[in-house]
Amino acid sequence: MAKSLKVITFAGGGTAGHVEPAIAVAKWLNIHAPEILCEFVGSKTGIENKLVTSAGYTLHNITKAPFPRSASATSILWPFRFTRSILQTRNAMNESDLLIGFGGYISASCYFLAQLKRIPYIVHEANARP
Repeated sequence: MAKSLKVITFAGGGTAGHVEPAIAVAKWLNIHAPEILCEFVGSKTGIENKLVTSAGYTLHNITKAPFPRSASATSILWPFRFTRSILQTRNAMNESDLLIGFGGYISASCYFLAQLKRIPYIVHEANARP
């Protein structure tokens, strides 16, 4: 039996510049395609905790794993943090039919998992130069 409700996962966080466009798209979808369920993936420390929940959407919190920009002692921990992030993302995106990423450190593990699970994904890039 095929599920009738489609789930779109929105990934992005850290700043309102990533979160606000995602919420705007989710709101548009809710008006024009009520058969779509919109859910969000974000970090526990980002602005998405306030903005997404205020807008009434489900937010799955995962560990962000920023790629180290220089070699340091904490760089050794990055593969473990990224693995943890992917495992959390797997649970958050379990029912996803589509991923739309809006940027931020959270998006990396979501894109990676979407690629592994063959979930179609869209990358939204608002910067003039990606």
